[in-house]
Amino acid sequence: MRIIVLTGAYGNKMSPESSCIDKYLQRLKTIATIEVICPKAHGNTASYNGIQVFQISNFWNSLRVLCQKRIDNRNSVLFWQLLLLIVRIHGAILSYFRFPTRNAWLKKGYLKKLYDISSDNPIDALISVGGLPCAHWAALLYKQNHDKIRWITYTLDPFTINIDVYKNVLFKRHKRKRNHVMEQNFWRTADWVIFTEELYEPMKQEFGDINNNFQCFPYVLDKIYTNNSVVLKADTKQLVAVYAGALYLHIRNPQRALEVLSQVDGLKFELYTSGECAPMILTYSGLNVVLKNMLPRDDYLYLINNYADILVNISNSTNLMAPSKFLELLSTGLPIINFYTIKNDIGFVSAEQI
Repeated sequence: MRIIVLTGAYGNKMSPESSCIDKYLQRLKTIATIEVICPKAHGNTASYNGIQVFQISNFWNSLRVLCQKRIDNRNSVLFWQLLLLIVRIHGAILSYFRFPTRNAWLKKGYLKKLYDISSDNPIDALISVGGLPCAHWAALLYKQNHDKIRWITYTLDPFTINIDVYKNVLFKRHKRKRNHVMEQNFWRTADWVIFTEELYEPMKQEFGDINNNFQCFPYVLDKIYTNNSVVLKADTKQLVAVYAGALYLHIRNPQRALEVLSQVDGLKFELYTSGECAPMILTYSGLNVVLKNMLPRDDYLYLINNYADILVNISNSTNLMAPSKFLELLSTGLPIINFYTIKNDIGFVSAEQI
């Protein structure tokens, strides 16, 4: 059986939705051929853990990847930071006009690659992962012309019912109606529709389980295996608390964590992140707070298993996105400090029970 997966960045640079689906893919690859189509990201290669990876990109995404690579390598940092700012401004402008998001190019990219790799070797099943809805949209268009394949959607983040989607758009009410029609087509066309636990009931209320194909999957708690390329050495004089992952001012803001942990004597707080929260973090530098670049997937796993003394989780500020990263941290057995604004009830099972 040949299964194609449409998802976010996959490999050493792993998007949140890819991290969640990967636990299932590692099991599926023992009984089927798994191939992944994903957007190009810095450091990713043509294969990961025995799974073939096809990367897609456009001019602006490739430029973003190049900027981040040069910044990480400390090459003419100011120039590449300025260029990256231009890329972000371009994306912000697009968000007012593009449907469904500024990353609408992904739909065409996914679809073209699907046709390219299936021309000689047919596909038996298609899994689209969201994240952003473009993976589902491309899969919908492919399914409409290949009705014999089985299509599964796996959705972790809300879209139509996510208020953050409408912050930078014109004609919000019209956009919401358009989003609703688009998503309803996904759920009615797909063979199986999988939601996370916090999304299952809200999505049934919004769209109705017309085809009785909605499924609820818990987050998976799994063993973590590491194969890092960079060995980190801890300062034995201090305990090290570590946060590693994306941060956003509007849904995962580190302000409170910085205020608290910067005042703890004998504790160094290291944040492995990038993006819009960096200026805030830098204001705490010198107060036992250290900002570092995000790590490749394998080095991240080594970081949370073999380097840190304490792990830090900063939860989302919306109740429709439970902190799946918390379960990954929990599986290490290390103490965790969790900063949250909304208390989530998280159900989980071992991967062996799936």
